[in-house]
Amino acid sequence: MTSSSQTDKKTPVVLIAGAGLGGLMLGMVLEKAGIEYCIFERALKVKPLGAAMVLGPTILPVFEQLGLMEEFNKIAVPVVSTDIYNDNMKVLGSVKMNNIIETSGFDNMIFARPRLYEMMLKQIPEHKILMGKRVLKMQEKDDQVFIHCSDNTSYNGDIVGGLMEHTHYLSEYVQVTGR
Repeated sequence: MTSSSQTDKKTPVVLIAGAGLGGLMLGMVLEKAGIEYCIFERALKVKPLGAAMVLGPTILPVFEQLGLMEEFNKIAVPVVSTDIYNDNMKVLGSVKMNNIIETSGFDNMIFARPRLYEMMLKQIPEHKILMGKRVLKMQEKDDQVFIHCSDNTSYNGDIVGGLMEHTHYLSEYVQVTGR
């Protein structure tokens, strides 16, 4: 049995500015939660760029909750130690990472950033990423948000994510609903 307050709640529509790692992560979480969203990317084509990255116990639980750890482990290897060098490339010391999994449940994992990007991009249905949509402006009016793009198109939703000065809309929704 559902209460009237539960049935009256409308699922929000989230507009995400940017299909970088942050935008894709937000899209993956919203996809899993069944919340409607659309990602607006200014580039005409996705170009996964970058070098090596390390993720660890602060973010890997999210990949586990999304059911992506097995796939993530295919592109990453554990960091067993980190060497520290001076400006003459002389080793000053080394930090061993062999017991981090015992204390946190996860290793620090190193991988090629483009492979992570490609893995994350596969989790987002193609129709939910609009390419060539550079967001120029955001407006709020009558409990709706509007984004205006450089190609003279506009879109409306309930929450905007991805624009640093406007991400509070998403955090306020999460605090209010507990999602």
